[in-house]
Amino acid sequence: INGGRGWKDVTFRNHQVELLGDSAIAMGDYVFVDATSGDEVRVEYTFGYRKNEDGKCRIFLHHSSVPYAAAPAAPAAAPAVGKGEVKPAAKAKKAKAAKA
Repeated sequence: INGGRGWKDVTFRNHQVELLGDSAIAMGDYVFVDATSGDEVRVEYTFGYRKNEDGKCRIFLHHSSVPYAAAPAAPAAAPAVGKGEVKPAAKAKKAKAAKA
């Protein structure tokens, strides 16, 4: 995302945590701070945690993605043609023939 410059900070913001026995699912976003520019990048995540036989929680599921951003609007098209500015093809041929 940042061309390999690295990150100097990250903040996790859980939106929801579901506890399911020995498992838990956390959903939210984290904000990474670029180590060079200080720019912030928000990334959405889902983590699944499960308590193993040793009693420690381990990640068993992970997904992260940069949120969708709509592309900027395309430039405006040429102005619409007004009524009377375009002659149907048949009328144009007749007008051309009449002038000849």
